[in-house]
Amino acid sequence: MLQRNWEKKKKEGKIWERRSMWGNVGGSVEKGETPKQAVIREAGEEIGLKLNQKAVIAAFTRDHRSAEKPYTVHFYATSIEESTKIKLNDESCSYKWFSTKKLPSNMLDKKEDVIKCMHIAIAKIGKSSASR
Repeated sequence: MLQRNWEKKKKEGKIWERRSMWGNVGGSVEKGETPKQAVIREAGEEIGLKLNQKAVIAAFTRDHRSAEKPYTVHFYATSIEESTKIKLNDESCSYKWFSTKKLPSNMLDKKEDVIKCMHIAIAKIGKSSASR
């Protein structure tokens, strides 16, 4: 997970209740791209990884209708080695690997959604590995 850069978000007018918020790679889908293309682009921008489109797994979507401006979050997952070199941009100040049992309480996404995404990805990765 990425520890988001609170000072940068503050300058953008986005104030969080807590200074230290943890999140995943994410951002808006740009005109003309699919959600999957957006997550691949965002991974390159935010953590310096070039993801293989076939290795990015669609997990589920969550609609946020009660928000002032309704939006949809698309959850995707992929598998990378823990030793993979992560190169953060200025949107984050650090990163850390967490197990599902030790996820931080101060996350941008709901803990249940992160765990659900991980379980779906593990199930799908297991199926694709078994079919090889």
